[in-house]
Amino acid sequence: MRSARNANPSAPAAKTSAPWRSWRRRSSRRRDGSRSTCGPRESCPVTDDPEAIYRQTTPASRAIHEAAVRVMPGGTTRTTTYFDPYPLYIDRGQGCRVWDADGTERIDMLGNYTAMILGHAHPKVVEAIRRQAARGTGFAAANPVEVKLATLLCERVPSLDAVRFCNSGTEATMFAMRLARAFTARPKIARMEGGYHGTHDHAEVSTHPVVSEAGPADAPVPRPDSMGTPTWALEETVVLPFNNPDAAEAIIRRHAGEVAGVILEPIIGAGGVIPATTEFLRRLRQVTEELGILLIFDEVITGFRVGRGGAQELYGVRPDLTLLGKIVGGGLPLAAFGGRADVMELLDPRREPNIAQGGTYNGNPLGMAAGLAAMTELTPDVYDVGGGMLRNGHRYPHGRAFNGDTLEPAPCQPRLPGRDSFRRYGDGRDHVQHANPRGRGRVSDRGGRHGHGRAPSAGCGCNL
Repeated sequence: MRSARNANPSAPAAKTSAPWRSWRRRSSRRRDGSRSTCGPRESCPVTDDPEAIYRQTTPASRAIHEAAVRVMPGGTTRTTTYFDPYPLYIDRGQGCRVWDADGTERIDMLGNYTAMILGHAHPKVVEAIRRQAARGTGFAAANPVEVKLATLLCERVPSLDAVRFCNSGTEATMFAMRLARAFTARPKIARMEGGYHGTHDHAEVSTHPVVSEAGPADAPVPRPDSMGTPTWALEETVVLPFNNPDAAEAIIRRHAGEVAGVILEPIIGAGGVIPATTEFLRRLRQVTEELGILLIFDEVITGFRVGRGGAQELYGVRPDLTLLGKIVGGGLPLAAFGGRADVMELLDPRREPNIAQGGTYNGNPLGMAAGLAAMTELTPDVYDVGGGMLRNGHRYPHGRAFNGDTLEPAPCQPRLPGRDSFRRYGDGRDHVQHANPRGRGRVSDRGGRHGHGRAPSAGCGCNL
């Protein structure tokens, strides 16, 4: 069956291999020019049930999903793209809009979870990828473009003396934790309750813990986020309460001889879109510096989004290591980690001993070209405009203003999940207590009915 499916890629697909084709629509607009979110063979549903609306308006996605579940668990290779009753399948994107398998045009409010800051199919990025693809897509050697992108990152991010590339934020956090352990010769990593740092063993701890099992709010205990998280990962993790400087400092001091690094997102994403207070970040910087612990900022989401130099530039707090991803790749799989020269030199193959960093696609030319093109487009003028919007958030719908200490909600009542969490929660435990796990992963009214594409998960940072 597999060989038949791939025998002649240019031949028209049989109906059995693409059962959704009969449902594809030619246009998402009505004859009078207005847009419709109804299916091609159905009238607009008269119902207020978001799931019923979604089912009636996405028959092609439903058919694709029925085929997908036969070959992929849940019909997807990415847990975050699944939601009940079945995920939306996107056919193409342009700018801030995407078109699903039924041809319905939607406003994309996810931007692939913040990665597509320039929008989909940006001409400069597409051209850079096309040009590099013609020259080669991967070599068992270094390439000149990675040097250009590394230089640009070190120029823009205050904490970067040197940088290394990898393929995902998960890899970046994994290598940063290893660096911290090697540099300090200590075994444990401290992280925030509610923080998200990828899906490796040491990262799958206390992002969404069950409150009744998570210990006191000011002294949380490590809890696994996934089946298969080993016990030793919990034993090597110290969990800190976010935005509670006194409690966090006390815990760090109690484990001072064991903790190699403190890792956190300056603005927590998956845990509720919660901005750190400047007081909290400064206290962490002070105590880690005093105790010889590395401070690690996970700026996979905030890097190049809240400011040209990331959240660390916005807050005026410089970490020892910084993790980057999403935006830095121009939409292609790419991430980076970097920081102090004396820490990063442990990766130098010219020294012994050293930390080996393997990876067939590390620094791949396509990712480097796309990332360089995207970063080149993010000029100071772009951030001047964005910074003005950030500082004067109350003048814009759903705005957030920076008052010199932290990001504050605008007077308006935000309606997007991430922004709602941004307004509502002050720390990770607040979010854990209020979040409805049954509500995560279900189609929303706005997404199904009004042609918006956004995160199905409650409190995701994609709407930041």
